[in-house]
This record gives sequence, C-alpha cells and structure tokens, in this order.
Amino acid sequence: MAENRIQLATRRNILDGFLITRIPWCGKLDQPNFLGRLYDLSKLPSYDDRYKTANEDIHKHTVLNNDWPDEWIFTDTRFNLLHSSDKEFLEFLCLTLHPTVRENSTELTTLLEIYINNLKRDGITIEQTGEISGRPVFSPISLSSKKSPTTTIPTTTTTIKPEIRRALVIGCSSYQHAGALVNPLNDANEMEIILRKLGFEVIKAIDPTQKDLKILIDEFGHGLIGCDVGLFFFAGHGVQVKGLNYLIPIDANLSSERLVEYDCVEAGRILAHMEDAR
Repeated sequence: MAENRIQLATRRNILDGFLITRIPWCGKLDQPNFLGRLYDLSKLPSYDDRYKTANEDIHKHTVLNNDWPDEWIFTDTRFNLLHSSDKEFLEFLCLTLHPTVRENSTELTTLLEIYINNLKRDGITIEQTGEISGRPVFSPISLSSKKSPTTTIPTTTTTIKPEIRRALVIGCSSYQHAGALVNPLNDANEMEIILRKLGFEVIKAIDPTQKDLKILIDEFGHGLIGCDVGLFFFAGHGVQVKGLNYLIPIDANLSSERLVEYDCVEAGRILAHMEDAR
C-alpha cells in the first residue's frame, strides 16, 4: 500500500470522531501502554524538561497528573498522526480496535463505522482478518484488491449491528428582541455535517420560534424510542432562573424574569424525552 494515500481531510475527520463521540482512543489501556505498543517511547524525546524520554513525560501528564486533554496525541509532533505514513496511521487505528484495547462493543462499532466511512474515499477499508479468543482483530485492506467494491462491517461470532442514531440540532441566531448571533448558525451547520459523517439521522432547525422548538423537541423525543443513541445540540441564548435552565427561542421577549417561563423552553423538556427513551 503506497504511503500518503490517506488525505489530510480524511485524517482530520477520523480524529474529530474521537472528540465528538468522546470515545477514548486508548480504550481500557493507559496512554503510555497503548503508545508503547506502536512506538519505542524510551527513544523519543520529552517535551517536559524535567524528564529525558517521552515515556516519562507522557506517564507524568496522562497517568500521574492527568493534566493533558486526550486529544494531545492528535497534534503531537513526536507521533505526527496527521502527516505520518499511511502505515503508521492505519496501525494506530487498528490498535484502537484490538481486543486488548477495546472491550466495549458499542465503541468498537462506532469507531469502525467512522474509519470505514472516511477511508473509503482514499480507496482503503478496515476488515476483520483474524481473532483472539473469539474477538475480532482488524487490518487495513486496499479496496482495489477486493473482488467486490461493496464494503461491509465485519462480523464475529456475534453480529455487530450498526447503531440507530438520531440527533436534533438547533441554531438560534436571528433573535427578534435581542442582538443577532453569528456563531449558532455556523455551529449548527458544522455539527450537522459532523454528525452525518458519524452515521446520525439529523433533524436541523435554524431560528425556531418557541412553538416550533417545542414541537421539534416533542417529535424528536417520540422518535428516540428504539434508538441506540440520541443527541440534542442547541446553539443560542440560554438562561437559568430559580435553578431551572431554559433555551431561548428567537421570538422570546424577556422584559422581566417572570416572562422566561412563558417565552422560553425549559431544558428539562428534552431531558425528559431522553430519559424515557433511555
């Protein structure tokens, strides 16, 4: 497999998947243990001048202190995941799926879908090529070497079924009685793109009124029954009154605190639906 077939955009989309899903890339392992399976950390430099090697550096900041965000690995120049060889990048991805790393089958399915959906644009897929104690081991495969162009999610003795994922994305920018906001529109549009790449069915609404917002929430809540994952995203103004959180629709006219209850939508409305759907 030639190096650098995997585009930078593909790599970014895959790594963004960890940020969106909040699935830890190292699985059940600590980060030095995971990385030590791919790299000789004793020969890589430390970025903390108190230590000599990457092993000491990473152990200090991810195990002892835990003061680095998980996504530090995506931009660390010692590993260079955004610009490394395809071989190194794919080895990293396949290790995140390995039985010694990933026990949670839902996380495995989610990551596998993200990898397959993004890598196919570069003519690569990831498939099961073996197993350990009945659990799958995955490897990268060039789509050009396959007899059939159809890419399916590999199965083990227990079939891994794709999750049903639904999301409601709301962006409130054009407030009628307050200043307009620029970011909610951009945030909602970007979130829709990312969620669709992650396999979500997305309902998106821009600038709903209070009535519209209530209807959207209730319809979305009823549609969550039978889903595996439900996600609600709201960008816009919000306010807390007497311990309750409210989403502010674009037609709210909040001349006094007492009007919040009547002009806004309590966040508990969507939370109740999500709790009912488990």
